[in-house]
Amino acid sequence: MTMASILIVEYDPIIAQDIYLMLEKNGHNVLDVCHKVSKAINRLSKGGIDTAILYLPCLRRFGYQY
Repeated sequence: MTMASILIVEYDPIIAQDIYLMLEKNGHNVLDVCHKVSKAINRLSKGGIDTAILYLPCLRRFGYQY
């Protein structure tokens, strides 16, 4: 089975680390952990990401609406 290449978007470093470790333990490739939406958008533009895990209130915190 092919594992996903994942981007984590989470402003809390402790929660981001927990998510990272869980995904890596299960064989997924975490490409990056972004604590700011602007960094996540920049990383997404480079491609190669199958999916992203993000905390939606993180978007509001930086002025984005969803």
